[in-house]
Amino acid sequence: MSRLAAIFSRRFFWRLFGLLLLACAIGAINLPKLQFNLEIEQFFPEKDKDLEFFLQFKENFEPDDNFLLVAFYKEDGVFDRNFLSEVRDFVIDCRDIPGVTTVQSLPLLRDVKLTPFGPITKPLVSLKSDTDFSKSVANLRGDPMYEGYLFSKDEKSLCAILKTEPDMSYERSDSLMDRAHQLIASSGFDEVHLLGRPYFQQEMVEFEKREILMSGAVSMVLVLIILIWIFRQWMPIVLALWSIGLSALLLLSFILMIGSELNALAAMFPIIMVIVGTSDIVHFYTKFFDEVKAGKSRRDAINLTVRQIGLATLMTSVTTALGFLTLATSNIASIKSFGIDAASGVMIAYAVTLLLSYLFLPLIPKEISMKVGRVSDHLAEPIVKSYFWAKARQSRIIIYSLILLGIVAWGISRVSGDYKLLKTLPRGTDITEDFLFFEEHYGGFRPVEFAVSLQEGKSIWDYDVLHGLDALETEISNTRAMNRPISIVSYVEMAHRIRSGNKNLELPTDSSEYHKSVALAQKIPQVFTESLVSKDETKLRVSSNIVDIGAEQIKELGEGLDRWIEANMDPAIMSVKRTGTSVLIDKNADFIKDNIFQGLGIALALVSFLMFLLFRDWKFLIISLIPNVFPLLFAGALIGFLGIEIEAGISIVFAIIFGIAVDDTIHFLSKYKLETAAGKSREEALQVTFRETGKAILITSIILFFGFLVLLFSNYPPSNTIGMLIAITLFTALVSDLILIPLLLRLLKV
Repeated sequence: MSRLAAIFSRRFFWRLFGLLLLACAIGAINLPKLQFNLEIEQFFPEKDKDLEFFLQFKENFEPDDNFLLVAFYKEDGVFDRNFLSEVRDFVIDCRDIPGVTTVQSLPLLRDVKLTPFGPITKPLVSLKSDTDFSKSVANLRGDPMYEGYLFSKDEKSLCAILKTEPDMSYERSDSLMDRAHQLIASSGFDEVHLLGRPYFQQEMVEFEKREILMSGAVSMVLVLIILIWIFRQWMPIVLALWSIGLSALLLLSFILMIGSELNALAAMFPIIMVIVGTSDIVHFYTKFFDEVKAGKSRRDAINLTVRQIGLATLMTSVTTALGFLTLATSNIASIKSFGIDAASGVMIAYAVTLLLSYLFLPLIPKEISMKVGRVSDHLAEPIVKSYFWAKARQSRIIIYSLILLGIVAWGISRVSGDYKLLKTLPRGTDITEDFLFFEEHYGGFRPVEFAVSLQEGKSIWDYDVLHGLDALETEISNTRAMNRPISIVSYVEMAHRIRSGNKNLELPTDSSEYHKSVALAQKIPQVFTESLVSKDETKLRVSSNIVDIGAEQIKELGEGLDRWIEANMDPAIMSVKRTGTSVLIDKNADFIKDNIFQGLGIALALVSFLMFLLFRDWKFLIISLIPNVFPLLFAGALIGFLGIEIEAGISIVFAIIFGIAVDDTIHFLSKYKLETAAGKSREEALQVTFRETGKAILITSIILFFGFLVLLFSNYPPSNTIGMLIAITLFTALVSDLILIPLLLRLLKV
């Protein structure tokens, strides 16, 4: 690091600084071009056979998420002529919304009646007179074709289905939703609930933008308070804030340049940049001002700081980046992207801090430099006291550590993957309230699908095909927490009901009646069959929903259906496989567990290699790893004891903990080795290390602790969990470093 400063002139660094400002200016101009990707597909496990099957199967159909559900709630019941007239007018207006292709709602449906002159249609719900209205309502009540689908079983909610263009972009969805909100506002309905892809896209992108601004603002305020408390002088504080701001802006510019998109974890970036940048700043500034107060010139002080702290801070930045890069081994696209972007941000923060420190710290007047850091000097006292306290209790510490390790193992054994979608939705938002509304009134929103492939020579209208599907639908309907499925069978059942005049939904058993019902079904306008039947009519889709009862219970019910399919469906007629987005998301827990261990194994190997290069001593390697593995185990135990379900966001906790926790260890051991190399004894070197490096470690730990606690202000439950876990675990990492490292140094006689 000192050679770096000697090789390149200060003029070179000023030119580099100019390029940095230019890059930030270009990035600031282009920031509005940053895109958000909050699609559910980014949480699918990549390179998975079930995903490959689902994607191939989906190519044969229209997308199943190209819809917007609009539910109208009326406390005293929806079967009111005036209310239904208002809904009809609203739905008709929705036909003109750009992006909406067709609409379906109870007031628009028509009933088919067979007459001697052929089939005729009339409104399913007659709004002309009270008598006709009462008769049509009486026929609708309890009808399985519409109840729980177009109106709720308690008759207090009515649902309109707006079919939209497939694979709509965020801009198109945003425009569609703006127009829909305008119609809702002008309609005068008391309570309206929404659900569907366009709504999800608009609401989540707006929420994510608010989260990023909030987390960035709160983090900067927190760091400002800490910097004021530490330095008490405006010049280093302004320089520190400038460094952090440039780092964050440069990261966003980098994300834009590589064509990456911000995902559901993007709210973590401001916090990571603030606390990682601040950690680097504290180590650089503390060392610089200590050297100035020791009598060195400002130029000598910065050169010594770069030489002694620059390399250690580079190593901590590399190890932190490696921690994030372990996420790149994940099978989940959003986590992989987050890991790469976060690792880039860590290195950007280091480079900016080093550059600005080298250029601007020597420009701070000496009289100000002499006053900086008085508060941090007092922090050395409790750190030194902890050294003597731990030294006097070495045997107890070993015993307590073994006991705690057993408790930790018990906690890890309690880790569960039974997560619910509700726990991943932002609190206090319309989208969460709407999700709960549809859960309560329409039997769940988590989709469950079955892919049906017909054997060669079979037709979708064959008797044995439809009766086989009917048996499958009956089993699905009888499964706990699952809603009545929809498939091509429904059209034949409807045709049979028209012919028989029977209110029940069932397939005809008589061969002649069956063929007549099929012939009629083929004449019924099949608005939504594009998502149920492939174009070549060799593949079918059976779609249902399930209440959000938890991933493990849903998995258990799904496996029960798989066993029923294997035992009852004739493979000579068709093959049936459970698939869909719900199956893929529910597999995440297993993938996340595997990715955590795989990623941490890679990180441990890489960090071990770097530690060996840094210290060139296997004893130091052991000493550096043990205090950093323990916090990871502690985090796993916390997840088990607190009943936190494993889901996509939790996987980043371990990468952050490992990447950041090892930083303090590197600073501690680097200082210790410098002191022993200078001729000091082990205990003398430990005391100096506790006194000088210890206060910087304590300050950075305080920043990290409160920095991640900022996430408790978020309305996003996974962010709350991540912030709490990381903050508490990093505190244990500090305790682990201060207690276990001296103990291990003595045991290994280093």
